[in-house]
Amino acid sequence: MGEILLKKELLKDSSDIYYLTMDELTSLAAGTSSVFDLKGTVELRKAEFEGFAAQEMPGRFITRGMPGLYPVEEDPGVNGDEALQGLGASAGRVEGTVRVLESPDSDTALNGEIVVARQTDPGWVVIFPCISGLIIEKGSMLSHTAIVAREMGIPVIVGAVGAATGLKEGERIRMDGATGTIEVLKDEN
Repeated sequence: MGEILLKKELLKDSSDIYYLTMDELTSLAAGTSSVFDLKGTVELRKAEFEGFAAQEMPGRFITRGMPGLYPVEEDPGVNGDEALQGLGASAGRVEGTVRVLESPDSDTALNGEIVVARQTDPGWVVIFPCISGLIIEKGSMLSHTAIVAREMGIPVIVGAVGAATGLKEGERIRMDGATGTIEVLKDEN
């Protein structure tokens, strides 16, 4: 349908169809649509999506009723004031160098570092054989990442609020995947 709407010059790109609702598409096909400016509707929704992507979402939130009408409840996290702390999700203690990643890019060379990330998804599993530990700001003990890491024997800490900004690339740390503690090791030089 996206290709048909593109040929009729109702869309700028066939993939723009994903910014329209099923009701809009069904009524368009039936000839009962009240939306006449599909390109404008798509542009408006693209702008909204960009705004959503720029928002910083809390690690945990509760929704009630219509979105935007009720406040989002922030999760204060599990960090204490003095030490970086998370929830132990896969037991094991390891010392190593911090590697802060935003995505598991194929050109990222890893050699046993402790990877720190804001969040992960199932695509991160490909880097697991190359790391010694994993610290994630968002996520839970039942996340895909935590479950697979446990199976592979990789220590994991989840819910470590502020880890991706608080830990620095190349810094040496000690992590405990059972207790969720993260300790920055001081230079002995």
